[in-house]
Amino acid sequence: MRHLASIQKTSETKSTSEADLMNNRSKKGEYLSLIEIARYKNPTEPKAVVESWMRQQDTIEFLGMWEYLNNPNFKLDQFEEFKKEAEANAFLFSPKKWIDATGATGLMIRAGRGGGIHAHSDIALQFACWISVEFKMYMIKEFLHLKEDEHGASGWTAKSEFANIGIVMK
Repeated sequence: MRHLASIQKTSETKSTSEADLMNNRSKKGEYLSLIEIARYKNPTEPKAVVESWMRQQDTIEFLGMWEYLNNPNFKLDQFEEFKKEAEANAFLFSPKKWIDATGATGLMIRAGRGGGIHAHSDIALQFACWISVEFKMYMIKEFLHLKEDEHGASGWTAKSEFANIGIVMK
């Protein structure tokens, strides 16, 4: 995949210390730099790409669900307020505002050298799918391939997976 190769190539050219910062591990998992991912879409203004993604209602819902499932200290009431505010065209949002208001742990902001906006790998994958349809298709195909391999001859299908979450396909 052309785009994945360019993202990998960019990452490989970084020094070890920058790579360590970009791929920061915490007790909750791996955190990736959203700015580095955003450079694929806009090399000169990657922060604008992140801010554009942040103000999407779907993004806020995704972040809220991730925090709800992974963060016992998540401020659900503030999340509900952000969901309402996101309906307005003039809604402005930032990772800092999200973290400060909700106690979010899925995003981290670091100042200084090697700093930036980092996200848990679950969130970073969602961001990458938003940036690149090609990457999203790759992820879907890989998921389906892995599920088929995992279940082998047991007859797993995408239809059965949808049925598990209440979506009936004919």
